[in-house]
Order: sequence, then C-alpha cells, then structure tokens
Amino acid sequence: MDSTNLTPVTTNISSPRVPETASTIPTPHTPLELSPEAVELLHTKTLLREAKAKYDHLRTFMHANVRVLQQEIHNTKRALEAETAGRANTQNQFNHWLESARAAFTAERAARADAVQNLHDQEAAFANAEQTIENLREQLEECTCKCECEEHANQAGCKHADAVQALKAKLEKISCSVCLNAESDALFPCAHVPCCMTCAYQVSASNNMAEGLARCPICRKEGEFKKIYFA
Repeated sequence: MDSTNLTPVTTNISSPRVPETASTIPTPHTPLELSPEAVELLHTKTLLREAKAKYDHLRTFMHANVRVLQQEIHNTKRALEAETAGRANTQNQFNHWLESARAAFTAERAARADAVQNLHDQEAAFANAEQTIENLREQLEECTCKCECEEHANQAGCKHADAVQALKAKLEKISCSVCLNAESDALFPCAHVPCCMTCAYQVSASNNMAEGLARCPICRKEGEFKKIYFA
C-alpha cells in the first residue's frame, strides 16, 4: 500500500457537551445561588448584627444617662440633707425662742399678779386707814363740840381735854401724808410731822438730796428730818 495515497482519518469523537448556564459557570457579575437555608442564615446574621449595634448604642446611651441620673440624685440628696439640717436648725431656734417667750410670759404674768395683789392690798390698807381717820375725826369733832377749844378746856378743867389730845396724837401718828399706811414719825425743822421715816427717805432720794435732808411734804421747807418716838 502506498503511503502517498493514505489520507488522514479524522474522528468525530468528543466529550459530551454540558449546557452552559449561569449556575454552572460563575462570572464576576453573576451572584451565586444559595439555598433557602443559607439565605435565611445570612438574614439572621444580618439581623443579629443590627440588633447588636442597636444594643451597643442603647447601652452607651443608657450608661451616659445613668451617670447623669446618679449625679442628679447625688446633688438632690445633698440639697435635701442641707435643707433638712436648715429646717432642724430653724426648728431648734424656734423652740428656744418659744421657751424663752413662755418663760418671759410666765414671769410677766406672775409679776402682774403680784402687782395686782399688792395694789389690792394697798387699796384695802388705804380704805382701812381712811376709815380709821374718818372715825378719829368724827370722835375729834364730837369732843371738840363738847369743848370749844383746847385752851378753854384746860382752864375749865374739862374732862374731855385729855381725850381731844389723845385723838389728835393718834390722828397725827396714823395719817402719813405720803403712804397713808404707817405712823408719821419724821419730824421736820418746820415742826411738821407729815410722814413716816421710810417715806421721808424716799422723798429725799427722789429729790437727789443728801441723806437725812428733805423737803417737807406740807410746806416744802427744806431741812433735816429726825425720827420721833411716841409714848
């Protein structure tokens, strides 16, 4: 057989063709097709990431608010403590003032009661003294009617002369012209016996005079007064 007459034999044997689709031939512009489980998993991860971001943001916001609230609570607590202390101090001051006012009121009421009682006692003493003086004056007038004058009574030996002298002495001894309560035993240089020694010293002190010097309450004559004693 001549080799020059040989013709090459070609075979049409080829591999089976696979249809080219987007799922089998990935390209940079063609996304991969995922199973529904994978898609759901990716969606769940995305939701978790968003939830975590929201949680972190909310946590940061809450921490900031908590610090602000803690500071406000601290400031409010300090202000409340200061206000409470101020109220307690004010209450203590008010209680002290109230106790002082009560004590002063009680003392003033007691002093007024004593003054009223002293006034009543003085009024009663004045009434008794006036009544005694009035009785003595009536007795003196009665004796004077029986005897026209002291000299005539002495010359005639009138039996009422001694009674007249005794009543005059009693009248002079009782009728202190200042207090109307004690015997008149302060003798002035003018021969008046107008008041007791206690009132004479009070008159001397009120006039800013030396001790033992005073003006007579009757004639206003200045002089040294002395105590006299009645038998």
